[in-house]
Amino acid sequence: MDCTNGYVRVDASDDVAEIILDGETDLNTIDLPMSEDFAEAVAHVERGDYRAAIIRGADGTYCAGGDLSQDPEAFVKTVDVSIDAIIDIHRSGTPYIAAMEDVAVGGGLEIALGCDLRVAETRTTFALPEASRGIIPPAGAIRFLAQMIGSARARELLLTGRSFSAEEAAEWGLIVESAEDALASATELAETLTAQSPASITAVTKSLNEAYPAPISSAKWDLELARTLASGEDFEEGRQAFFEDRDPDF
Repeated sequence: MDCTNGYVRVDASDDVAEIILDGETDLNTIDLPMSEDFAEAVAHVERGDYRAAIIRGADGTYCAGGDLSQDPEAFVKTVDVSIDAIIDIHRSGTPYIAAMEDVAVGGGLEIALGCDLRVAETRTTFALPEASRGIIPPAGAIRFLAQMIGSARARELLLTGRSFSAEEAAEWGLIVESAEDALASATELAETLTAQSPASITAVTKSLNEAYPAPISSAKWDLELARTLASGEDFEEGRQAFFEDRDPDF
């Protein structure tokens, strides 16, 4: 199934659906049409009778995050649409697996963090560089990271925005496997999940989602922070510095 704007498609075989990000840019940056397609793809999977779903990028590249060329209003709307889809993934009784290659940055990494399991190609580079752009990662990363790898490590990654490797991500438990072929690894995981009891999978997911006092749905609060930041001088300077390939002057 090709989604409305042509930037995301869903391929399915037997019990497993693949959501494939195929954006307008080589790095699959997320703009509003692509976020709308992503939400449409997730809704399609949720309506189906799939036992597992894989999210990956087209042509060997996963996703480099939000499109900074958008104006602030479009940027915030893109985030809003993406958050709703990520919440649906996180709450779903269908297990989602992120298969990451090349880059998993910003909003792209946030999509992966919403999934139940994550695998990555060994050469994948990860980052949440929003602080250097005058914004925050507003689609769940702050809460997800604190829950998954602890608040100390989450603070370090979020406050510095530094890049980290698949080896580090595996060491921290952020991904379950660093593999030469991320899609093959994700497919193998999906096949394992389809052999489990659907009722048990749903129950485990529900129990895990209730295990923390601040549910991911509260990430909407982060969106309001991002909305304020997106109209500020720091975000404008951060965007310009990014496009001019220079350090920002905050």
